[in-house]
Amino acid sequence: MVIDVNIYGDGSRKYPHKVRQIECDRAEECSLYKDGKCLQKPTIFGSYCKVGHTSIVDQATKYAKKHDEMMAKWRQHECYNKLKRPLRRYIDTVGNDVLLDITYVNIDPETMKISDAPFGNSIELVPREKFTVEFADKLLKYTPHGFFEKIKSYKTEDVPFILKRISEVFPDIYNGLLELDPSYKDMVPNYVGKWAYISTCNRDCTYDGFRFEGDDLVKDYWRSAFLPFGAKSAQVRIKVTDDMKYQITDNKQVLPTTKFL
Repeated sequence: MVIDVNIYGDGSRKYPHKVRQIECDRAEECSLYKDGKCLQKPTIFGSYCKVGHTSIVDQATKYAKKHDEMMAKWRQHECYNKLKRPLRRYIDTVGNDVLLDITYVNIDPETMKISDAPFGNSIELVPREKFTVEFADKLLKYTPHGFFEKIKSYKTEDVPFILKRISEVFPDIYNGLLELDPSYKDMVPNYVGKWAYISTCNRDCTYDGFRFEGDDLVKDYWRSAFLPFGAKSAQVRIKVTDDMKYQITDNKQVLPTTKFL
């Protein structure tokens, strides 16, 4: 079924407007799709999901007679701009299969062999029964290499997020990992620098001097040279909407239900 339609290009003869359509027969059982995401959406750097497929179904330059009609037709499509490319989530599910998108690592879905991917990993779909405690432990302890040295950030930045994702998606595997190696419990992700929807963040925290009051963000002393009446400061109140974003500055701002871009 068609799950997303988008238009790319600038309409010039060199880069005509192209209608790119994503189809996937397993979308309804995909955890990414349920969150409005898809790994078939275009990216400059990165791999694509192998479950669905994309195709160019229409195109025209802005000089063509059919251009305006084509643009209007596809912009009215029920799936126009429906999905977004997710930030890396590492592990998702498609029915009884596991979708693996692990930084710096390639995984052979047949043998489950792990190998280095210094230029970008492939996204693989593996049977749930192959994603075992032993495999997860091997994945977490693996040290990927670049051309000249070990990729140290995998251990410090990626592994805690992979472990957290395992705890969310496969709590039985996570509990098995803790039995195998209790030190896994101390691996906590660092969210500082990541972008999140502020409406889903911890409302007991402050955000650049703003505090939550119900569904408003309030700052008591906002200083600006453009305040009316010669005022030196004023209280600012902003209604929080679901699309407002914030770059995390403290891990306490993150809740288990916080949603990231």
